[in-house]
Amino acid sequence: MVLDKIIFHKKEEIEQLKKERPLSLLLDLLKQVEPPRPFAEALLKPEPSIIAEIKRYSPSRGPIWEDLEPSELAKCYEKVGVSAISVLTDNRFFHGSLEDLNLAHHAVSIPCLRKEFVIDEYQLYETRVFNADTVLLIVRILSDEQIKDFLSLSRQLGMEPLVEVHNEREVEKAIRAGAKIIGINNRDLDLLTMNIETTTRLKKIIPNDYIVVSESGISHPETIRQFFELGIQAFLIGESILQSKKPEQFIPWLLGKGKYEG
Repeated sequence: MVLDKIIFHKKEEIEQLKKERPLSLLLDLLKQVEPPRPFAEALLKPEPSIIAEIKRYSPSRGPIWEDLEPSELAKCYEKVGVSAISVLTDNRFFHGSLEDLNLAHHAVSIPCLRKEFVIDEYQLYETRVFNADTVLLIVRILSDEQIKDFLSLSRQLGMEPLVEVHNEREVEKAIRAGAKIIGINNRDLDLLTMNIETTTRLKKIIPNDYIVVSESGISHPETIRQFFELGIQAFLIGESILQSKKPEQFIPWLLGKGKYEG
């Protein structure tokens, strides 16, 4: 399974990073970092909110936009009205980096989310040092105790995480742990298959006072319109935007505000 392989290598990577950049150094650097921008508030609008992704490569699709410029793409995203930006920072499998995150953050005024496979508290401190305003927590790869602990530490650091789920059991775990923003991933992380109806199914068991984000597989304004009517406030969209190579046209089109000539 791809996810198992990613987590195996992530553990090795973190141990190496702890030697190169000890936690004590991160704590010192943290004192110089500005407070995070509010993520939850950015998503709560009277219209659909887009979290547009910066992503160079995918294990399932291969190259997406390898030579993208994080600063320029982030500026483009903000200009066309996205609510937040997601930056994939895993290097081995997605060809991303913390530098991509840092560059994107400094180019815009909207929140930037670090999309990463977080399995250690060390990564949360690292996330803030590199100027992320929030972070992704994937229920599939964390124990109940870890989700609670990571939520607590993230909030101490000023971040309200996006907690990702893929099935009913994971929704229950996220709610039990105290998540406030729940992301429903339409992609199966083991098989990498896509089913957009996952959002429809799981939204039914999430109480209305949660912020719900639909992730993956969204490529048409009609999907966004239908999901928004169901109470989905936000949409994390990567590949369809990036593969269009015209985000300045594609994003307004997704929001029903313009034409896209693909």
